[in-house]
Formats: sequence, structure tokens, C-alpha cells
Amino acid sequence: RRPSAIVLVALVLGGLLASYATLVVRDPNARADAGGEAIKLLKRPTLLFDPILNRADAEMAPVLAGTLTVVPEDTGYRYGGATIGDLVTRPIPRALWSGKPEPASEQIVARVWPNLGPFFQPSFTPLLSFYWDFGVAGVAAGMALFGFFSRALYEWFLRNADSSSAQLIFSAAVWYVVFAV
Repeated sequence: RRPSAIVLVALVLGGLLASYATLVVRDPNARADAGGEAIKLLKRPTLLFDPILNRADAEMAPVLAGTLTVVPEDTGYRYGGATIGDLVTRPIPRALWSGKPEPASEQIVARVWPNLGPFFQPSFTPLLSFYWDFGVAGVAAGMALFGFFSRALYEWFLRNADSSSAQLIFSAAVWYVVFAV
């Protein structure tokens, strides 16, 4: 049975409240004045949307927009090198491979924000590597494959839900799915 619209709205608002509370707890200044933060939230309920619209957690969209200024004009398409190539080359230590290419994120930061130096390490969405490989078609295909494999994992779990090893594998894999998104 599917939840009602009211339950879904309540869950979304609860999630936004939990996200906002997590940010308050993480920030030492805000944590010291938790009462003041609660009053501020009561006066401006739109602050609930801050974590997804204005904080560092929302940086993926502007970073992707910056990426689109150099891909493919300056860097060209990688035709699988940004996604598969990175998965293959990343585990190899630089001590063993002196000419190892820089990670995709570092290459993009060096081109788009050259003055920010090595300390600027924004969070990139998986769309970066899909777009860098094949453009908009790569994004569509990459996200479709991501959805297909996520659904296959879920269906496999449903068929083997009684198995404790399936429960363990699924519970661990769910966190990787969330992290990848």
C-alpha cells in the first residue's frame, strides 16, 4: 500500500527539519545558540530549505554548470574514459605510475577555477563523468543504467529477503547507492 499525500509531505518536511537540525548541530556557533536557531526557524520557516538551496551540500549544481563551460569545448569528450577509465586507473598508486592522469575532478577544477588552487575540492555529481564521456546522451544512458542496476539490486533482495547474507549485502549496498547519487 502506498502512503497518502499527507504522509509524503510530512516525511519530506521531517527530512528537511532533520537536515537543518544536523547542520545546526555540526556548526559550533549555531549549536551554542540552539534556542536562537529554533526561534529563527519559527520566524522564517523557509530556512528549512537552506540545506538544499544555499549550503555547501547544494554545490553540485553550480559545479556542474561550471563544468559545462569547459566540456567538450576545451577538454573534449572522453568516450568512456571519465567513467570506466577512472574506475580502472584510480586504484593504481602514483608511485607505480608516474604519468598517471589526474582525477577528472582535479582536471575540471584546474580549468574552470585555476586561481583557487588545490584546496578547492567541490563535490561533483556523477553526471560529470557521464557528461564528459558522451554529452547529454551519456547522462541519459548513465542515469538509466544507474536506475537499472539499483532496481536489479532491489529485486534481487526481494527474491532473497529471507537470507541473512542477502540482508547484509543489501544493507551495505544501499549506502553505496545513496553515496553515488
